[in-house]
Amino acid sequence: MAFKKIIDSIPEFYHPFLPDVFQMTIPPEPFSSCPRCPMIAESRDEISFDNGKPFAPDTKCCTFTPRLPNYMAGAILSDNDPAIREGKKRISDRIRTDKGIFPNGVYPTGEYNKLYQAISSTGFGRSIELLCPYFVHGRFNCSIWKFREATCALWFCKHIGGKKGAEFWQSVMDYLKFLQESLMNIAAFKCGLHPVDPYGEGSYPGFRESSERRDNGRNIADIWKKWKGHKADYYIRCYEIICNLDAGEIQNISNHGYELAKRIENLASGMVTIPEFLSVNRDLIRDDQTGHYVVEITSFFEILQKSIVWSFRLPKFILDPFNGITKTSDIVKLILESHSVRIEPEILIALYRQGILKDSGI
Repeated sequence: MAFKKIIDSIPEFYHPFLPDVFQMTIPPEPFSSCPRCPMIAESRDEISFDNGKPFAPDTKCCTFTPRLPNYMAGAILSDNDPAIREGKKRISDRIRTDKGIFPNGVYPTGEYNKLYQAISSTGFGRSIELLCPYFVHGRFNCSIWKFREATCALWFCKHIGGKKGAEFWQSVMDYLKFLQESLMNIAAFKCGLHPVDPYGEGSYPGFRESSERRDNGRNIADIWKKWKGHKADYYIRCYEIICNLDAGEIQNISNHGYELAKRIENLASGMVTIPEFLSVNRDLIRDDQTGHYVVEITSFFEILQKSIVWSFRLPKFILDPFNGITKTSDIVKLILESHSVRIEPEILIALYRQGILKDSGI
């Protein structure tokens, strides 16, 4: 598990718009793997008795509908990659229904939002009713993965860096959401439209989807202007606009996001720092009498309002040398010489941030 750059976790589309802080290196998130999800139960029956696997095999964590920015919808519609063909079809179908279609982009419908608020605390990762409209069954489940938005790109169910890792990835997500909104607004304004916060959240309090009100035809005409009846063309134009932003416009976005980028830098630096002297937290390990310790880690899963327990086994020779008086660097060298096992920095970070190793206070 080599360190990786922050930018490696961001969809390639956004790379030209990201500041230098995204070149910093961080530990990977090996416990959060979409193709090999460790949170999926073998069956729906298993969910009830395995606290470490709360997701159903036919939904995974894809019980969430993303808000696709206008330019990203346009990117999908413009792409001829066979891998995006199904996603392109689904976006086109959504536009034809005219539900959740705004100058901002392709959003969840009002009905879906209400359902999500009502049942996500028990149905996240389980409810077929909440399943993402872009989900496809098979090993790779996202039909628009190439153009996924911030939440889908950066939400990890388990963090190798513990609480610090969760804070770090939230800061990265906050920046990407800021970037998405900035690009979305630029595209809409350059097309002559004002972004509309859906469902009456913003400056058009009377706006609702056409299926919800009979008298909003005038509102829709006011909002879409010349693009009324040409919404797919509008999204494609948004994509073209963003692809052709000049360096000055991109730098202006970065300037406005300076504080968000600085927070990423600070949290990334803190996440990879470990004390010089460490000792084992015996309360978090259990001797299995086979030369290994069983380590149990409990993570609070906020959306389900429950704790998820996950465990793994480590050879005793990995943990026992951490006695609180020998330097960490010397212990790593000793383990390599004695057992031909190299303890990589990210392993030490995980053990420390998860509380298995603790600062001895020397």
